Amino acid sequence: MKISLPGTNVFIHGLSAISPQKTWDSTVFLPDITDYGDSPLSCLLPDFKAFIPPLQLRRLSRMARMGITGAKICLQDGRADRVDAIITATGYGLQEDMARFLRELLEQEEQQLPPMYFAQSGYNAMAGMLALFLRCSGYNNNFVSRGLALETALTDALLLFAEEEAQNVLLGAFDEKSPQQYGEFIRLGYFKREKTAHLSLFASQTAGTLPGEGAAFFLLSSDPSQALCRLQGLHIIPHPCDNQTLTDELTNFLAGYNVQKEDIDAVISGISGDIVRDEACRHLEKTCLSAATLIRFKHLMGDYATASSFALWLGTMILRHQCIPPAVLFSADREISRPLRTILIVNHFLGKSYSFILLTSPL
Repeated sequence: MKISLPGTNVFIHGLSAISPQKTWDSTVFLPDITDYGDSPLSCLLPDFKAFIPPLQLRRLSRMARMGITGAKICLQDGRADRVDAIITATGYGLQEDMARFLRELLEQEEQQLPPMYFAQSGYNAMAGMLALFLRCSGYNNNFVSRGLALETALTDALLLFAEEEAQNVLLGAFDEKSPQQYGEFIRLGYFKREKTAHLSLFASQTAGTLPGEGAAFFLLSSDPSQALCRLQGLHIIPHPCDNQTLTDELTNFLAGYNVQKEDIDAVISGISGDIVRDEACRHLEKTCLSAATLIRFKHLMGDYATASSFALWLGTMILRHQCIPPAVLFSADREISRPLRTILIVNHFLGKSYSFILLTSPL
């Protein structure tokens, strides 16, 4: 499904990301890399007290704190004090709160249950809390589309701009790792059974990836002035792909925007270290996109349903700072001698869904 809205220009003005690396400060760009060895990757957290009043902070779960703080950092970065709409995306929602609510439901035999975990466990809880904290009474929506949740939310935002229903939109994506999901994904073969050092993830020759988590937010606007980058195109493939199918989809997508493969300065690849499910993306890297500078990111923050939101943050930061951090650069033998103007994001989740996002300089 190609999302193309002629005459609609959407720009990113501000952003934030809370991830297993220190990414919440947008003035610096991956200055240091946290090495977890073979331990689980968990988000490095900013000082929540700087963004949320203490009385409200104590009532919020960890993911709720991350979401509200990330949204406020994003608006500060974009120098905005209000938004017309809030759209969020999540693959599996607030799983820890849901697990706590169900556990108390069983332990207390459905009697005198505290409402906090129930209220914060819904898929749309994050969007509602953001509306309250940011005092936004406008359009508010949440999408739960597993591996295409961010892309579906982006589609909704593009439609809002096309219909001139909003001037600026706060777009957010979040997912957390939980013991419940980890056990199920191990059983299904989605996560690696053996201990794997995350910085050596792409050297792995086994099936499965590493669990991750994160929250990312973007301030979208139709105003090109002082923008960080332009969101030029989006393409969604909601089904598994073989090598040839994914190649054809990419060729048609780029042709729709009059972009040649040689025009792409860098490719952010969603390779996840899964020897089985990465096959189509690895083929794409070696054939169609071999001339572009190759960037990978899932060794730094693991894989989760809305991991493409981190890729979107990474691509925007590259265009903003005009540099590629060594930790994500996988074309070390290629010298970057021209300005970075066009970035293609290619992502997949568990080999079941694929997406392309095209970012360009705002000028």
